[in-house]
Amino acid sequence: MINSGSFNVFRKVESVPIRDKVASEIRRAIFAGVFKAGEELPQSDIAEKMGVSKTPVREAIQILKYEGLVEHIPHRGAFVKAISTDYVREHYEMRILLEGDATRRVCGNSEAYEQLLIIHKKEIECYDNEDLNGWTVCNEYLHKTIWHYCGNSRLETYLFQLWMGQPGDFGHNLADMKASCSDHCEIIKSIGENDPEIACELMHKHLTRAMQQRLNIEI
Repeated sequence: MINSGSFNVFRKVESVPIRDKVASEIRRAIFAGVFKAGEELPQSDIAEKMGVSKTPVREAIQILKYEGLVEHIPHRGAFVKAISTDYVREHYEMRILLEGDATRRVCGNSEAYEQLLIIHKKEIECYDNEDLNGWTVCNEYLHKTIWHYCGNSRLETYLFQLWMGQPGDFGHNLADMKASCSDHCEIIKSIGENDPEIACELMHKHLTRAMQQRLNIEI
């Protein structure tokens, strides 16, 4: 069991518009396969289950339409689109650019380095115990720690939005966990050694591998 209290990396979350919260939940449901490609989104049911009016649900669907996850057909409703390889590739290309920069910025930050070492130790324990759920939590905390300490609140926000747009749990296995642990170890080492160019390059390689894995799964 992961004790999130030991990861002292998060600030208080600012108020998020209801439409964004609804969009996040629908997005997660789409990625989890709750709503299949070609299926109509039951707007009234979504509103009832989330305890909101239909207005933020309609606004959320517009957000997802803009992202390419939903198609609105006049006089019929909103339908889930198949997740394309372009969508996955574009998502990771943005993360590679932004998270590489965040990793470069955090180099030499001793507090961030200490936090990352703690998280990495826990993710290794989860891997050794074949604890996929625990490892997934550690993986998320590790990336969010880098964003948090990058010194740019907008960059942190953009990366958080990207993370919400593409949930990370998509069929990890022990081999992937091992590879990610190895990647994380090298990234953290370069951060501790204050080597921003190497750290950025390693993060690029790490996310490129994740993109290729995701594309193979989608295909």
